[in-house]
Amino acid sequence: MKKVLTVIVLLFTLLFAKDSDFDGVPDKFDKCPDTPFLALVDKDGCPIKKIHFKKYRLYIGQTNTYASGNLYKLYFTGAKIQYDNYLLEGYFSKLKYFGYTDTYSKYLALGYKYKKYTIKLKQYFNTKFNNNYINLFLGYSGKISLIFEHKFKNSKYNDCFTVLKKIRYKNFKFGIYDYNYLNKNYNFVGSYVSYYLNDNFYLTVDFYKSTNKTKQKNLTFIVNYKY
Repeated sequence: MKKVLTVIVLLFTLLFAKDSDFDGVPDKFDKCPDTPFLALVDKDGCPIKKIHFKKYRLYIGQTNTYASGNLYKLYFTGAKIQYDNYLLEGYFSKLKYFGYTDTYSKYLALGYKYKKYTIKLKQYFNTKFNNNYINLFLGYSGKISLIFEHKFKNSKYNDCFTVLKKIRYKNFKFGIYDYNYLNKNYNFVGSYVSYYLNDNFYLTVDFYKSTNKTKQKNLTFIVNYKY
């Protein structure tokens, strides 16, 4: 019976609710008549010019690395898009050292985020410093965040575990972290501060250093825009 009523309502709508441009909105309520056939329209019958993702983030930055008395500069750009619980990421960086410039890293990532849990697969593409490989990212984001990454190729050199503690106070976010390449005996500790100019735009300064014989220090500046 319910199906029969639904069909009757649909037929009544088609027969008696005049829709000259066939956009699904009756002329009586259509604020944008004569829209192109099969055009995407909103509830007022006006064309939708853009499909808006629920969340996205764009960022650019620079990392200065001081290692063995030398200075290396890394310039990077990236984007993250979230639609419902699904994630899409892209990243590209160039490294300048001793007067030379080379592509350092680039990847695409697909992921899924459920509440505080995130899983991502990152496909890294061949550069001078990185071969093609897939990286598995598992993350939990809470008062204390936990992150684990595993490279499928040459995995014995790339199991990385990170512990991050972060807190937000007004326009500032502070964080301290410790990450360790489990099978390579590399350990780094660091901290960062982000300043939110508004809900969409913020700046981050990140500093970390190695705790072993590499004596490496990194200072990173990031400009973020998120929506």
